[in-house]
Amino acid sequence: MQARASNGCRKPTATVGRPGTTAHTFHTYWVPDLPFGKGQRWATSGIAGKLLGGSQLKGLLSAMSSFPPYSLQYDAINLNATGSGQVPDPVKPKVAILGGIGPGRPWFDTTAFAPVNIPARQPRRIGNAGRNNIRGSGFFNTDASLLCNFGVKERVNVQFRAEAINAFNQPNSALGSQGDGNTNVSDPAGFGIISYTIGSNGAGGFSNKGAGERQLRFGLRVSF
Repeated sequence: MQARASNGCRKPTATVGRPGTTAHTFHTYWVPDLPFGKGQRWATSGIAGKLLGGSQLKGLLSAMSSFPPYSLQYDAINLNATGSGQVPDPVKPKVAILGGIGPGRPWFDTTAFAPVNIPARQPRRIGNAGRNNIRGSGFFNTDASLLCNFGVKERVNVQFRAEAINAFNQPNSALGSQGDGNTNVSDPAGFGIISYTIGSNGAGGFSNKGAGERQLRFGLRVSF
């Protein structure tokens, strides 16, 4: 049950799409044939033409605006609900985004929230902080692959593949529901601290929510 006075205070800040989603998402793909080999502009003959002919450069670029997690209070002892959590109270009209990354540098102004702490024998209630009241960091990632197709004999073809996952080694910070950032006001030492990147080994293990560090993969395929 929610206190009547707090009904109007828990309005989500997300205004585009379903609450809890990113406001803007952009994806683009490309698969161009490279100008090498017979009938192309460069390396039209010889060993270079055989090795580079029929090559392609594929790619995928993803860019997203910040995911809006919201602050939580994992310790809901004032609700007499063991094992349950709730939300804190807002003490400032707006949560300032400080943009800090790493220990001792909070991403947002943690003083904008206060844990709900009700004295004994007083009426219980949940906090008034709204959903999606914090904006996390954005996401940017590029995957690329180079494919070279060349024939060895009339019925034997070889394909060499080189792939780069997170080709530019772009670190993407994690916050709350987006990853392993701390949005628990009951943990004052870690509240608001982003300690991991998306896809890295965080406190809860491998998050698998995007690209971590750059990964290179190579493959060779023979068809006959």
